[in-house]
Amino acid sequence: MDTSPLALDVDGQNSLADDRLRGAKAIANFMGVDERRVYRLAECRIYPIGKEGAWLLASKAALRARHRQLTQG
Repeated sequence: MDTSPLALDVDGQNSLADDRLRGAKAIANFMGVDERRVYRLAECRIYPIGKEGAWLLASKAALRARHRQLTQG
């Protein structure tokens, strides 16, 4: 079974919606930092945080992978 973050099951397991974080507050809560830090991390492209209009977007799996890269290197 494909367990990649983009694998979609009909019952909602492993759906893209389950992996997505929308808004600085949601990203900050997930990362354990404040919202101001999220904006800075996005601006400097330290973490994979994108924009959809005025909203910041991020993938939980992508944030975890990038955190692993930064902490193991």
